[in-house]
Amino acid sequence: MLSGYAQKGDIQGAVRVFRQLVKDGVRPNEFTFSSVINACVTSMASVEQGKQFHCSAIKSGHSNAFCVSSALVTMYAKRGNIESANEIFKRQPE
Repeated sequence: MLSGYAQKGDIQGAVRVFRQLVKDGVRPNEFTFSSVINACVTSMASVEQGKQFHCSAIKSGHSNAFCVSSALVTMYAKRGNIESANEIFKRQPE
């Protein structure tokens, strides 16, 4: 469901599903984070929402997963924060 909302560009739907999963005791994994971060690429999403999910991914230990770091690079680059996108890109394993 989360991925579907993200692909549609429905940030509110993606965030709602993410929060419900957490509320229900489901621990987000790298795929959950990459999906919700991908939803933050849309023009309707705020940069702050994306940063919050980035922080959550760091705290949970999933920020270095390739799918998460790729989603973060895309999000920051498309939202105009090239410096952050470049920093994350440089940290990706080869």
